[in-house]
Amino acid sequence: MLDPIIQLGPFTIPVYLLALAASFFIAMWLMRRDMDRAGANGKQIVDILWTAFVIAILVYRFGGMLLNPLEVLRSPFQAFMAVPAPYMAWVGILAGVMYAGWNIYKSGQWQAVGWLRLLNGMMPSLLVGLAVYQLFTADLGKPTQLPWGIEVGQTAYHPLHVYRGLALLVIGLALRSGKLQPEFRFGWALFGGGVAVMIMSFAAFPDVKWAGLTGEQWIAVAASLVGLLTLWRQRA
Repeated sequence: MLDPIIQLGPFTIPVYLLALAASFFIAMWLMRRDMDRAGANGKQIVDILWTAFVIAILVYRFGGMLLNPLEVLRSPFQAFMAVPAPYMAWVGILAGVMYAGWNIYKSGQWQAVGWLRLLNGMMPSLLVGLAVYQLFTADLGKPTQLPWGIEVGQTAYHPLHVYRGLALLVIGLALRSGKLQPEFRFGWALFGGGVAVMIMSFAAFPDVKWAGLTGEQWIAVAASLVGLLTLWRQRA
């Protein structure tokens, strides 16, 4: 993963954070209408998700300071400007998801509309938003001779971010097209996304394997199986 930045005096702004904010804005703009069509209160859900997004960013960016308070006392500016540890991204996501899940449940919409119907309504806009994020970040895979490879030095590499972005965009737009019944969106999103991730994993650099598959491939297999199970239960 490449991490280009924008320098503003002593401050550095990672481009991926700007891409993340833009992708979330697009996803929420689309989701509000999707939630209204699903019979939920789109504005309330989007407001909860925006707050969850801010919480996730704050926990990711500054949560590490709580784990090392002595460093904050010794050098507060350095601690404030320090690059967060990679695992803090997952901590931030977990905090945001927990906040969103609890507040959507507390609002009564989870019970009134149903969790699966809410997920069906959310999936197309979330996939389109993730597609925007992928297209505006940079992640290169194995060397390639294909004409669309991105050159770094004398070598061209697979543009994994473009592959992921296009796959997510196609799946998201297909789910929004209305050709698929709304109650199958979640299942098809997981199945299609899992298959796409599995295919693209072969263009990525080798990673640690468990039982013959990388962590990314195991996630792809699990997503595809859960998607198929969801589709089977919906059709039953």
